Amino acid sequence: MKGLLTLLCLSFGLAILSDLSAQTMAKIQNTNISLDNDRIIITYDLIGTKTGEKFEVWLRITDADGVLIQGRNFSGDIGKNIDGGEGLVIYWDFEKDQITISDEISIQVMEEVLTKQDISYIKALALSTVLPGWGLARKEDKKLYSLTGIAGYGSLALSFVYLYNSKDIYKDYSNSDLIAERDSYYNDYISHKNMAEIFGWSAAAIWLADIVWMTVKYGHSDNNDHAAASRRISLGCTYSLLSEAPAFSMKIRF
Repeated sequence: MKGLLTLLCLSFGLAILSDLSAQTMAKIQNTNISLDNDRIIITYDLIGTKTGEKFEVWLRITDADGVLIQGRNFSGDIGKNIDGGEGLVIYWDFEKDQITISDEISIQVMEEVLTKQDISYIKALALSTVLPGWGLARKEDKKLYSLTGIAGYGSLALSFVYLYNSKDIYKDYSNSDLIAERDSYYNDYISHKNMAEIFGWSAAAIWLADIVWMTVKYGHSDNNDHAAASRRISLGCTYSLLSEAPAFSMKIRF
């Protein structure tokens, strides 16, 4: 490699938040560059960040004449949803980009805070009431929480399937006159009814765990929201005459 690698760092502290008056104080510093075979390693610190802030980090690479060099094979702490911190690393495999570095180049490390569409604790709680994990997914922008909703509704669906099957089996049990057949039907009825209760309580546990976890993480962030939530939410356990089984109940008054 010939020539000189010049590293410039440029930090854009553009805050596009729901509260426009609260601009980010984040900045890039302690940048360093090194060459490792056919790739360039860039290290940097992204400091002054706030809790929950996510950043988009990218590189602006130009040659000695100021012409942009289009790189694609980047890895490490680059792209969207980058957290602040120290010792962040970007790898550029310029050989895969078919770029020959034989002159002075300039590498600018650039960052911009991502828009955070934060929602209130009460609204997040309402979303999680409809679908477990939905509120946390909106609060933290993590799609992984959607698996909670799948597990919750999956357990609920299986509970209903076993419950309705148990009622059909009970009808067969009631209509049968053979002792051996009645015993078989009754055992199947008890088995299906137990499975319906297991999946039903599992669904209730998923819903409750999601709400409790969100309350632990965000319930204290806004005292007014938390106080309002305590007045609007009531949890309990009832017995459903329709399904002939205990049922978890949660009421939210808007």
